Amino acid sequence: MSLRSVASIASWLPILKPFLPNLTLLEGKAAELYHLSILEKPIPTLLVRETFFGIDRSQSSMKEIHDHLIQQGFARRSSVSRLEGRKILGYHREDQGEVLFFTPPGKMKRGCTETGLAALVDPHVGITLQETHNAEVGYLGKTYEVNIPAPGRFLLYSGLKVKLGQKVTAREMYVAARHFVLIMDLFVSSPELREEALNDLTAIRPPALLKELRDNLKQQGPGAAVWESAQKLFRELNPVLKVVKLESWYWDFMKELSKTLLDMKTKD
Repeated sequence: MSLRSVASIASWLPILKPFLPNLTLLEGKAAELYHLSILEKPIPTLLVRETFFGIDRSQSSMKEIHDHLIQQGFARRSSVSRLEGRKILGYHREDQGEVLFFTPPGKMKRGCTETGLAALVDPHVGITLQETHNAEVGYLGKTYEVNIPAPGRFLLYSGLKVKLGQKVTAREMYVAARHFVLIMDLFVSSPELREEALNDLTAIRPPALLKELRDNLKQQGPGAAVWESAQKLFRELNPVLKVVKLESWYWDFMKELSKTLLDMKTKD
């Protein structure tokens, strides 16, 4: 997978080069690499503002990454993530901005330590760290290999966040809608990528995760407040797209997702 234009993650790559094999790029910047390589057009800047990486907590390099960032002039900094809607401790340098790390639950102490990588525990990020795809990103005459989630795992990770509790705040609504937009942005425009994602999902266990994905998207589909917010933003980014086409994609996609779940049950 090679890119024909400079990705927004590019300036980070010389800094993180020694550790790229242990990191998986997440969220909008991962979607951007799919956009540039498959759709061959840039993703809207609105969706790629934050730099998120996932890392396995078993990696011994977690302390090394922390030490390396400090040596490179970064400082720990606590900030509220626009996408996650919660306070996250990451690393900041004036010319680069912030980079944030997520890890699966594990035996290590939750959150940051004095000697290890400042990272937030995410119950679903482990999904994205398995069976990753590799993207080649060019920057200043060099090529870097970046791990990004497989399409199905990107879909599942984002879809698990399209969820609301009983008492919904404006921030929670925004977070759920933003993740729905990430799904729309990646899979509405590319039937091939959508098919690849659905094929990827068949290898994910337990199947209950896929059921949760389907239920989330069903509950927050057309008519729900999350859908209205997400489709409004998505259509602002894609003004030629008509509402009826977006809703048609949704219903076709839900049928395909239900069929994938049924096929998995049959095989199991």
